[in-house]
Amino acid sequence: MFPQPPPPPSSKATDPLARYDYVNMLVKRGLTEFARAAALDLVADHPKYAGGYAAIVDVAWAQNDFVTAMNYAMQGAALDPASKVLLSKAAAAAARSGFADIADEYAGRLVDVAPNEAASHLQYADTLERVNRGEEALEQAQIAKRLDPNCPWKVLAGKAHSKLKQVDEAEHLLREGFAEESFGVDIRLEAGFHLTKLFDRGGAYDDAWATAQEAHEIGGKPFDGEARIKMTDQIINDFNAKNLKLWRREGFEYERAVFVLGMPRSGTSLMEQILQMHSDVGAVGELAITYVMMYRLQRELDSYLPYPKCLIDLLPQNIRDMQALYTETIDVAAKGKCRVVNKVLNSYEMLGMLSVVLPGLRAIHIKRHPLDNLLSCHTTNLLASGHTYTSKLENLAIMYRTRQQLARHWAEVLDMEIHEISYEKLTEDQEGESRRLIKYLGLDWDDQVLEFHKSKRIPATISYDQVGKKMYRSSVARWKNYEKHLGPLIDALGDELDTWDD
Repeated sequence: MFPQPPPPPSSKATDPLARYDYVNMLVKRGLTEFARAAALDLVADHPKYAGGYAAIVDVAWAQNDFVTAMNYAMQGAALDPASKVLLSKAAAAAARSGFADIADEYAGRLVDVAPNEAASHLQYADTLERVNRGEEALEQAQIAKRLDPNCPWKVLAGKAHSKLKQVDEAEHLLREGFAEESFGVDIRLEAGFHLTKLFDRGGAYDDAWATAQEAHEIGGKPFDGEARIKMTDQIINDFNAKNLKLWRREGFEYERAVFVLGMPRSGTSLMEQILQMHSDVGAVGELAITYVMMYRLQRELDSYLPYPKCLIDLLPQNIRDMQALYTETIDVAAKGKCRVVNKVLNSYEMLGMLSVVLPGLRAIHIKRHPLDNLLSCHTTNLLASGHTYTSKLENLAIMYRTRQQLARHWAEVLDMEIHEISYEKLTEDQEGESRRLIKYLGLDWDDQVLEFHKSKRIPATISYDQVGKKMYRSSVARWKNYEKHLGPLIDALGDELDTWDD
């Protein structure tokens, strides 16, 4: 049985505000797919009600679907140009989705609407810092300070100073921001992990490690490693070669989809940035549409069987509906592109289902030395995006091992080639590896692929301040600077380290 939403308000037909509250209630209960459907219905019934668009933005944000959030925030702001919520969400979602010009425009409009509110200037400062406009970001942070000395301006100013390589000023402000309990956990984590990065770049590795541990103590949350292992085993058991053969349908090739599999901090942002420089390739960041597709299949298939066994009842129209949904979603950011890169992190778990409804998709699996990869996860603020396993080294190993287990399973049972590449080889031989990637996508070579660092698009993840640079290898073998702290991780990874050189 699948979860069912509570009944909608009795005033559903006539009161859009009641329906907006209903959507928010569903989001708070974690029923985001039902919330998404209710929000879309609200917009269809009341297309001039800006709150309906805000409802979709809230749902999409909860699903980490920032492209959809950006699109609907912009539509809502067109209806209500003075909405601070919609302008702020449009700017933030555009920054997360990688659209610098849109982020700059809406952050600027927010300041125009609320010039005397510190929050609008902090939003603008964050956007400017992300697009490497450090001096302007610092100016906005200073304006926020003048308007409200108690706002978290120190954190934004510290990040801006760091961007400008003004290390002493950055360290001072970030230390103060990290220690300030009134800023709340999220802001303090942002300060703490940025301070960690600052220490690391300066070679103060013990200080970097100690700061990261303090940040995890402040913001760490429980992670159920046993449940993760059981889920992985269940996926492998359900999506076996026999079942996949029964569930596949012929004649529905869909070649636009390119999924990048990789742990956070493994090079997926770099991969996306390289590929999207090709004239025939679009990129949608971490587009969280895969769970939506899964939930919709569960709801729409006329089957008595639970998911995924219900895929045996898949009809041609179901496949066409899923492909139409995927096309509609990616076209927001990549219309007209014949290959569209999606590096959503749950690709490891969803690739079996995706291969059934999007036959013809391509998958690229990027790997990085486990110790470099997981150290980077541990010392970066991935807690902000829900990666609770990053707080403990043993849990990082569980996540890594289970995802590699899934990757090996898909390579064995799926009727498709999965292109494997290592971050280390990509940074060592950029052109050779890039040419192999473009060939795998079935495209002609484009010299622009080698100019990825010139892209005007902000990378859509935490890696945004790195992949806007030329290829570099300073992140290779970084784990050796922290080796004395990594014993539990090395033990927990076990034989996953055997195929990697020290």
